[in-house]
Formats: sequence, C-alpha cells, structure tokens
Amino acid sequence: MTFPFGHGLSYTTFAYSDLTVTSGADGLTVELTVTNTGTRDGREVVQVYLGLPGSAVARPRRELRGFAGVVVPQGQSVPVQISIGRDDLAYWDIRVGRFVVEGGDYEVSVGASSRDLRLFAAAPVAGDEVRVPLTLDSSLAEVLADPVASAGLTPLFESMMSGMGAGDDDSGAAMGVDLGAMIGSIPIGRLPVFSGGAVTAQSLQTILDDANARR
Repeated sequence: MTFPFGHGLSYTTFAYSDLTVTSGADGLTVELTVTNTGTRDGREVVQVYLGLPGSAVARPRRELRGFAGVVVPQGQSVPVQISIGRDDLAYWDIRVGRFVVEGGDYEVSVGASSRDLRLFAAAPVAGDEVRVPLTLDSSLAEVLADPVASAGLTPLFESMMSGMGAGDDDSGAAMGVDLGAMIGSIPIGRLPVFSGGAVTAQSLQTILDDANARR
C-alpha cells in the first residue's frame, strides 16, 4: 500500500496539542487543539484510534473509532471535539448473544493517519456486567461459584464423591496433581457418567435452569 490508512495530502502543515479525554456513561469525548503551522489555509481530518491492552477477546491493537474534518486558517488554532459512543466500544459476545463493552483503560491515539499519531492518552471505561448462562458445558467450578446452583448441586456432588470413596488416599498429592483444580475443570454435564447414573442430566438441568432464572 502506497499510503497508510487515513493518510491525506495537504498544501500546509498542522500541529496537534492539548489532548483531553473524558469518560462518561455515553462513551468518550476527545478534545484537542489543531494549529495550522503552514503558509496557507487548509483542511485536516483528525482521527481517533482506540486500543485495549490485555483485552480478553481478539482485537486489533488499534481501531479507528472517530474522526472529524476541520478547516484551519493559516497561523490559527481551532478546538476539535470528537465523541465516541459507548456502542462503538462494544463487541459481540457469543456467550450471551449481545453486544458487550469490555472494561479497562483504553489507549487513545490521535493523529493524521494510522501511521502518523501525534497525541496519546488513557481513558478508563466501565465494562458491562456479563452473566454467562450456566449450561451442561459449564465447568464444575463455574457452577459451584453460583450460590443457587451450588446449593442445589453440593448434596448431589457430595453423595457421588462419597460413593466413589473420594478422600481415602493421597494419590493425587503423591503424583503432584491438584485434584481440586482438575475436578473443578470438568464440564458439569459429565457428572452422570462419573456417578454411574446416581446423578442424572435432567436433575442437573433443573438446577441450572433454577440458577439462571434467579440471576
């Protein structure tokens, strides 16, 4: 590609300064000053890119999330304000079937193109509360972390483990295996097999449905 994304040609030059980013319930407000440092009037397209280091989902390092075209007379400065709606921060979460905003400190980069970034700031964004429905594919640890599901499952689980003779030896510790972590990672839907039929899929589903309904 000959030019980076967002690149534009102009007969003058511009300087960027005084970046401030305000977080609010509706999203982000980006404000800065653009100064025409050249010898003639000109028009600049100011671009705002966002990134979230350590994001829990796969996403580009930076994404264009706002821009504004401004005309600046030679030797003068103009204020620029760009609003980025909360919806523009969201991604589609397949676990809950809706758009979700991930919380964190977003990196805000402002410049004339994706390769000509002039100003940088960090903006804290409050994330959406996501309650992932419990299913038979949920791990035992995830189900036990829910108070309602745990209350219904614990008696069944204790009865099953008692029948299997759990806790009669220290073979797990001897092998250097964290049995608690290993058991906690098992999908809850596998319990009917491990219990030899003492725990049924129907009884598990009833517990999960009750827990999901009370969330």
